[in-house]
Amino acid sequence: DAIWVLYYNLQMVEDKGMETPYDRIDNNTWTYQVFYEMITASGKPDGSGVYDTKTATYGFATTADSGQGLIYAAGVKFADKDDDDVPYLAATVEKLSDVIPFAADIMNNDACCNLTKDASQVTTADDIRTIFENGRALFYGEVLQCAARMRGSATEFGLITWPKFDESQENYITYGSAFVPAYAATLVHSGKYVRI
Repeated sequence: DAIWVLYYNLQMVEDKGMETPYDRIDNNTWTYQVFYEMITASGKPDGSGVYDTKTATYGFATTADSGQGLIYAAGVKFADKDDDDVPYLAATVEKLSDVIPFAADIMNNDACCNLTKDASQVTTADDIRTIFENGRALFYGEVLQCAARMRGSATEFGLITWPKFDESQENYITYGSAFVPAYAATLVHSGKYVRI
């Protein structure tokens, strides 16, 4: 339930004549750049040119946690273990200096409604979800558990992974909030399942 995913509005992708994220994943072209372009192309301010959360259409509706999601999706690994099984800090300045500014550009884009940037207009994660459910956002970034909450939504949606930083990245990566698997018999055993 706490795995972070992207929901996307199937009808909006079709109406805009965009290549589907599913096809992009299959073709290894689902990247930050494509995500950013789709967000920007889908955003539409209200009649006065303002992104008002009550009337505007967004490319991306989310909470600030999606910033983390973007960083992990780019393959940034903050910790790892060496050959002797000793943990160490693994993130490099070079990688972070590429990833963080691009993730910030996505999250601070006018066509992105997020709970931190737009706190004067939206106050809860439910407000953000409502924008997506009302068909006014192309993408919605949240945990998988929200799919159950949206079963009655009129907006048909697909579920996808976060984009890669670029096509040279080997795998698509997502992240989960802190959790203990349901099949862990006791909390003592949870360390066997949740590891670096």
